[in-house]
Amino acid sequence: MKSTTAISRRLLIYLGITLPILWILTAFISAAAVMHEINEASDTQMSQLAQPLMHIPINLNSNHALSLPPIPKSQRGLIDNKESGYAIWYKGQLINADETGQTIPYKSNYQGFINHGHWWQSHA
Repeated sequence: MKSTTAISRRLLIYLGITLPILWILTAFISAAAVMHEINEASDTQMSQLAQPLMHIPINLNSNHALSLPPIPKSQRGLIDNKESGYAIWYKGQLINADETGQTIPYKSNYQGFINHGHWWQSHA
């Protein structure tokens, strides 16, 4: 004769299996949504910071790349100066860059922002 399982025991087993799976699934979906929002906020901030760079006068006939003065450490806040940089290229010629941006290699047929390195590296 087949023994019957109490409803409370079956409920405990089903919930014990289902709830952890739902928690993990929810955590992954939430993490993906948060990463997307962080990337959107970073792109917006970079676009806002790039606007003043477009108005800096540039002499394209000069071989000297214009660079802005570095931000004093007391005014940088929590950012590390080596974590981000910018480089503006025109037809393969570096026309404006900060200290970190001078190490960014030129990429032909590319326009916009780029990560230099893998996303898990701190110096991307």
